[in-house]
Amino acid sequence: MADPANTMAESDASAADAFWTLQAVAPFWTVPLAHGASMPWLKPFERGLLVAIERSHRLNKTPLLIDTIEDKLVDTYYSYQASIIVEAKKMVLDVATKRQEHAAVMEGLRQQLVNSMKFGQTLYIRLADSACDFVNSFTSDDTFPLAVFDHEAIASLANYREGTPMNLWGSSHPLAKVLRDSDLTQGLFQPRFSHKARSVNDDGEERREGFEVVVATLFKPDDVNEMLREALPLHLLQPIHPQPSTVRLKYSHYNQEFTLDVGGTLRFRTLDDRYALSFVFKGAFKVKLKELPKQQAGSNGSSAASRGMARGRDRFRSRPQEPVDGEGGEAASSRILSMDGDGYFHALRGGMSDEVLVEEDEEAEEAAKAAGEDGRPAPRLSAASLAAIQQQQQQSTGARPLAGRNDEGRSNADRLIKEELQNLSVNEIAERSERYRRLREAQDLQDVVFGGG
Repeated sequence: MADPANTMAESDASAADAFWTLQAVAPFWTVPLAHGASMPWLKPFERGLLVAIERSHRLNKTPLLIDTIEDKLVDTYYSYQASIIVEAKKMVLDVATKRQEHAAVMEGLRQQLVNSMKFGQTLYIRLADSACDFVNSFTSDDTFPLAVFDHEAIASLANYREGTPMNLWGSSHPLAKVLRDSDLTQGLFQPRFSHKARSVNDDGEERREGFEVVVATLFKPDDVNEMLREALPLHLLQPIHPQPSTVRLKYSHYNQEFTLDVGGTLRFRTLDDRYALSFVFKGAFKVKLKELPKQQAGSNGSSAASRGMARGRDRFRSRPQEPVDGEGGEAASSRILSMDGDGYFHALRGGMSDEVLVEEDEEAEEAAKAAGEDGRPAPRLSAASLAAIQQQQQQSTGARPLAGRNDEGRSNADRLIKEELQNLSVNEIAERSERYRRLREAQDLQDVVFGGG
């Protein structure tokens, strides 16, 4: 019998190979900052961004991080690391406005480079939204040579590390000329490479590194080449576009990827806009998320939410019906996440898959069935009635509106259906196309469930 652990390891390796093959032909790599559905094989101690940086090093490339995340998480990460930050935009402005002489700026750059080598820290070159010209204006062999961007040259500094008989001072290394007598210790200069842990290998052992160079820009990925091709030696750099962490949420035939906010947070409305739960379920239904073991994480079987609406309400039921409180059976050993009063799920773990569980409002469901039997929508399920009930609850108890509904009591799905109907062509409507009939069926079901309005 095959060893399950070996089988999973082989599957992970195959998935990783396929992932990096696709990245290799792209103009830039796209990876999650921490864990994401695009890199599900990552181990708990690994981080997508750091794995990508290590891979760029193995290819002798210096990472160029394209930080378009709203909260500038890349900048935040490096501000808390052992980093010396080069404010490239400030350098450009200081020289342009004559706040500093060019020579003084270059001397400041030299000192930052030397200190990064001396103390084994990351030299973090923050371009911001500038195209600081390191190729022509802010470079010199004896202050800040272009070899700074050559990872092969950076990696070769390990030959001069502490504990070796080698001395960088007076050597032929391209960075040796930036040193001054005042930078030496007893006539020696040996970069540090042993004081901090940068990664952990498969056996859980720390692999220690030291001085490295990371470049970061706020330009959009498609603009990087045009904006920076004359300012940086791009042939020496590997563009990497970090993304927020993601999860896959599985419900019926849906299996889509969702972006997490900071701290592993997801808004219910984001889920509802795609899966249309508030369109299918009535009353005060509850939604919870159950984290699945990685073996159960399927491929991306995503499809548009509108495609599933016309397949009937039964397709949206959890099959089989499972407990949502984690009592008994498999659910007892799974993480069950409930939605808070503001309509958010918290503490989701990037790179994992979660099953969407729905606990129905039995009273509302029975009322809908009764309305269907005699052909008359139950008044208490109408949009106006639902809105009135919500307003009364808010006034008397301070309760918040039901998740997934707008202030008028309608579902988010209703808005999406109407928008799609309005976008149909004249021919599609006249010929009653499949798309038209599907949307009308969904709209009719919406009226039955919520009583029109």
